[in-house]
Amino acid sequence: VLILAIIENAMNLKNIDTFYQYVIRGSILLLAVVIDRMKQR
Repeated sequence: VLILAIIENAMNLKNIDTFYQYVIRGSILLLAVVIDRMKQR
């Protein structure tokens, strides 16, 4: 959660469009789930 908050804050400071912020956040969450599933195997 802390990492997502830091990334969100950085994106706001860089004035990244809201749509792209959602895409980036979603990609990070998806990547985290995939990595977690791979570790469980």
